Amino acid sequence: MLPAELARFKFSGNEVKPLFLGLENESAKEICQLFRNNVRVGEILDKSEYLEKVYNYKLIRGLVKVALFLVKLSPPNELSVKVRQEVFSKGPVFDEKKREEILRSIGEKYGSDAEELMWSDQLEYRKVIDTADLNEEKLVRYYNLSLLQTVLFKSTSLEIRGIRDWKIVLRNVKFLGLMYDASIDPFTLYIYGPASLLKMTTKYGRNLALLIPEVVRQDKWYIRAQIVLGKTRKKIYPMEVESGPPMPESSERIEFDSSVEEEFYNSFKRKLPDWRIEREPEPLIANSRVFIPDFLISKGTMKIYVEIVGFWTKAYLETKAEKVKEIRVPLLILANKEGNPFTIKADNVIVFKNKVDIDVVKRWLIRYEEVISSKIDVKPEGKVISLEELSRRYGISKEILRKRSFAGFINTGDYLISEELIDELKKVNLEGISLQEAIEKVGDFVGQVLSILGYEVKWRGIDPSQTVIVRKGNQPDP
Repeated sequence: MLPAELARFKFSGNEVKPLFLGLENESAKEICQLFRNNVRVGEILDKSEYLEKVYNYKLIRGLVKVALFLVKLSPPNELSVKVRQEVFSKGPVFDEKKREEILRSIGEKYGSDAEELMWSDQLEYRKVIDTADLNEEKLVRYYNLSLLQTVLFKSTSLEIRGIRDWKIVLRNVKFLGLMYDASIDPFTLYIYGPASLLKMTTKYGRNLALLIPEVVRQDKWYIRAQIVLGKTRKKIYPMEVESGPPMPESSERIEFDSSVEEEFYNSFKRKLPDWRIEREPEPLIANSRVFIPDFLISKGTMKIYVEIVGFWTKAYLETKAEKVKEIRVPLLILANKEGNPFTIKADNVIVFKNKVDIDVVKRWLIRYEEVISSKIDVKPEGKVISLEELSRRYGISKEILRKRSFAGFINTGDYLISEELIDELKKVNLEGISLQEAIEKVGDFVGQVLSILGYEVKWRGIDPSQTVIVRKGNQPDP
C-alpha cells in the first residue's frame, strides 16, 4: 500500500478513477534500471528526483516505494545504534582532523567503517542485494495493486462481484475480521470500509488491503466503492473498477491473529464438556444469503452458531442479527469491545475485552437451553425413568430437567417416579428394614421417595446396611 499522498486518481464526472498503469510503461522501466546490486537506497532516491521532474512525482515516488518492496536490501546492522551513541558521546567536535581520528578509532574497534556502520540501519544507507523479483511487468502489477489498496483505504463501503472462488475470498474476509454481508446468485460481497469506523481505522484498513490481492487475482472481478476525499470539506465519491488493469496473478497466504478464537475454542472444550464445538463449519446459505460462522456448538439436537467479531459498529451487529434471522439459525455473537466506542444490548450478543469469558457464555447457554427445552415435548415412558436417560434421549441437560414438572410424575432430581407407582409403594411395608434391603426390594430410587411414603432413615453408621427405616415420628428400638 502507498502513502495516501501518493495515490493517483482523476475525476470523471462525479466518479473517482484510479490512474492504473499499462504493462509497457517507460517510467516503470527507468525505475527498474536504477535498482542494481550493491547500490545504496539513498543513491537511488537521489537519481529518482530527476525522474520526478520528467514524469509525475507521485508516480515516481510510488514506483520507488513498490520497487523497494520487491527487492531485497541489506539487513540493518544491530550495532548501528550502539556505534551512533558512542560517536555522539565524543561530541560536539568542530575540528575535522579530530573528527576523523574519533571515527577511525571507533571503526578499528568494531572492524568496520564507523560512519557507514553508524547509519547502516537507516533506509538510505542500506544496499540492494537482490533484484531477481524486480522487472518492469511485476513493478507495474504491484504498483496497480498498491494504488487500489490505497484508494480503498478511504472507503466507507465496497461491493465485490463477479469472482469465481468466492468461498476462498469469503473465508479470508472472516480471517481478517472484516465487517461484511454476502449473497449468492450472483455472488455479491458487501464490505464495510475503514472510513465507516470511528476508531481502529488504520488496523482495519491494513486488513482490508490484505484481502484485495485475493480478489484481483481472479479472472474476473468488479469492485464498486464509496470513497471519502477532501481535507477540510469531505465528500463521498463513487468508484468503479473491474478486471483489466494488470494486477499480480497470485496472492500470498494471509496470516491472521487467531489467539482470541484459539483461546475460546480451548476454554470451551475444557469448561463445557457436555457441548460439542466445531471450528469453521461450512457456509450457511438460505434465501440467497451467505454466512460463515466461526464455530458450531451443539448438544443433543440443539445447534448454535458462534461468531467472534473484532471490528464492529452497533448498526453492523444489529443488521447481522437481522440477516441471520433470514437464514433461521441461532447465532451467538461475541463482540470485542477493545477499540470500539459503541455499546450494544441484545439477547444474542456478549461483549468482551480481548478475552472471551467462558463463564458468561456458559450462563447464556443455560438460559438458551431452558428456553429451547421448554418447547420440547418430553414424554416419560414407564413407572421409573432416570433423568440421565431422558437427558440423552432429548438432548436436554439434567440440570434443566430437574427444574421441570411432569404430569403424573414426581421429579426427585434424579428420577421421574409415576404417581401410580407411589400409590403402589404406599401399600408396601418398609418399616424395620435397612436402606440396603429397601433398595434390593424396590429399586435404586427408593431413598428419594421414602419421605413421600412417610418414612425416614435412621443411620447407625456410614454403611447402608447399618440403617433402619422407620415411620416418621417413630424411634427405632435400640
